[in-house]
Amino acid sequence: MIKIAILSKFNEKDYTHSRGFTLVELIITSVILGFVLLSLVQLLGNLSKLGQGGNSRNKQTIIAQELMEDIRGRRFDEFVSKSGSNWSTTLGTNSGESSSNKSSFDDVDDFNSWTENLGAPYTGYTTSVAVCYVNSSNLNTCVASSPTTEFKLVQVTVSKTGVPNLVLKSVVSSARSRLDSY
Repeated sequence: MIKIAILSKFNEKDYTHSRGFTLVELIITSVILGFVLLSLVQLLGNLSKLGQGGNSRNKQTIIAQELMEDIRGRRFDEFVSKSGSNWSTTLGTNSGESSSNKSSFDDVDDFNSWTENLGAPYTGYTTSVAVCYVNSSNLNTCVASSPTTEFKLVQVTVSKTGVPNLVLKSVVSSARSRLDSY
């Protein structure tokens, strides 16, 4: 008797209004979750690349600063003082200096057009240097080397494939221009 009562209650339920999911609802949910997961994977990949770019930028900055300090540690010009009304009008290496060996450079403009592909721990990085004379009224625009001025603009560029170039600029002045300002 108890058995019949349980079975009869079980048969009385209306299963047409059940709360389960249909196959269509499950497919739509799966598709939406797929798009969400795909977007998250792509976002994580982009964040990873961004992190690597920041590390490269730090290395570029270190390389540029070290090279700039090396350049600024040299004399202003080949001549200890102006020869007549000019400093040397030729920017770049002079006789006795090797364009492939920066340790032979004795003044700032010897670095003009100098390029180096770096080794470990900076493999893949390249440095290049440009030096030109500038006027005190516009320190960002190069002028002809004759007549010369008391200021040289040094531009160090550090590049690596896949990363924007880093450019570091500095103006170097002769001792005479520093004395004239006092």
